[in-house]
Amino acid sequence: MLPSHGFASKTWKYPMTKTPSLVPTKPNQIQRRRLLTDFLRARRARISPESVGLPNGQRRRTPGLRREEVALLAGVSVSWYTWFEQGREIQVSSAVLDSLVRVLQLDGYEREHLYVLARDSVNPLPWLCHEIDSGTQLMLDMLDPAPAYVISPCCTVVAWNQAAQLVFGDWQAKSMRERNLLWMTFSQPGARLFFADWVGETQRVLAFFRANSTKYIGHPILQELINDLMAISPEFCQLWAQHDVGGITIERKELRHWDLGSLVFHPKVLQIHNSDQQQLVVYLPLDEAQTREKLEQALTTTI
Repeated sequence: MLPSHGFASKTWKYPMTKTPSLVPTKPNQIQRRRLLTDFLRARRARISPESVGLPNGQRRRTPGLRREEVALLAGVSVSWYTWFEQGREIQVSSAVLDSLVRVLQLDGYEREHLYVLARDSVNPLPWLCHEIDSGTQLMLDMLDPAPAYVISPCCTVVAWNQAAQLVFGDWQAKSMRERNLLWMTFSQPGARLFFADWVGETQRVLAFFRANSTKYIGHPILQELINDLMAISPEFCQLWAQHDVGGITIERKELRHWDLGSLVFHPKVLQIHNSDQQQLVVYLPLDEAQTREKLEQALTTTI
């Protein structure tokens, strides 16, 4: 039971007088609403009542906060939050979304994800043309011997330097699907050996993909990639159901190269100027395992 002073004395920001519709009125709303429902449920499940000052009470059938508890803490009515989580057609202010961010303890990536799912607007997919300007390619080339590449919002590699080709293979000979980071990580058997922490890599790349692609919900290219991965990878299905969003960078990433042996990097992701559609990924070589020396020598022999 919730405290007796909770709902009875509360003046709700959003009292409900009319049941909102579940019938979608705009393209992609069905999928967006389903993702919103699953995301909110997953985030509720990870918050314990004790961590937000509520008694655990009677035995719970499911972990985490109940809907009425989220509503109480966010200052909205139970009906409003229930309908919002169900994906009904409800207008929601930034103030209320930020209240949910606070209650559900969302980080920056998760906050942006919630905002995208809660709004009706869905951006058209911009990555059909995988082109970069000459200045971006020049920048990539100047970053050698640090492996560097440019990715689209769906995590497909669209440009790279020699060091990246040396480390990750001949991307020039591969299709766009084969150059997709998710596809490489989840579908290629060699990835389990290539990434020293393959499990961690799958979690990071999928969270990064979801954070970047949510605004393009419903596009056939995006959905086809997700469906194909779900058909071939149980690990992808399990992680996809967790609805995690986040960044891809960590302090230390070790790769096990088939020729060069252990390579250790500090990856960085940077937004390309004048483009909110492409990002630059740079693998900064660390002193560990003589990574820079190995790359410099290998690049010298391949030129």
